[in-house]
Amino acid sequence: MLTARPIRLVALAAFLAAAASPAVPALAAPGGGHAGPATLQNAGVAPSQAARPDRRYPQCGDQFTYTMKPNETTVFYTYGWSTASYVDWTVMDETQSGGGAAVSLTNVSTQNTGSGDVTYWLTVVNYTSSNQAIKGRYCFLG
Repeated sequence: MLTARPIRLVALAAFLAAAASPAVPALAAPGGGHAGPATLQNAGVAPSQAARPDRRYPQCGDQFTYTMKPNETTVFYTYGWSTASYVDWTVMDETQSGGGAAVSLTNVSTQNTGSGDVTYWLTVVNYTSSNQAIKGRYCFLG
């Protein structure tokens, strides 16, 4: 029985450490099918739906802003979203550029955290040879 105590203490210490820092969930980024290394960015926790008592849909907002480097692939993660919500994601290019598309949201993955919440993983690619300011937007659809 004495040998079980250290294991329990280690498990408890790991649990407490994870609980103490909810801003950085211990999750692995899913593969986005992109070439080369990607930058990982924390896009923050989900907005509170309690602040919207009318519950009219869609309810849209900005989750993050970021300036992408030339030809950069970035994976954003945002956590604390309700599994009961339908959420649509878009990325808006805030930098004026001529020609075709400069940035693209190439993959949206979800990870059920087991606590009734979902973490979204958003892969964004800058196809240009210049910096691009972007805005990550969400819409609750119901």
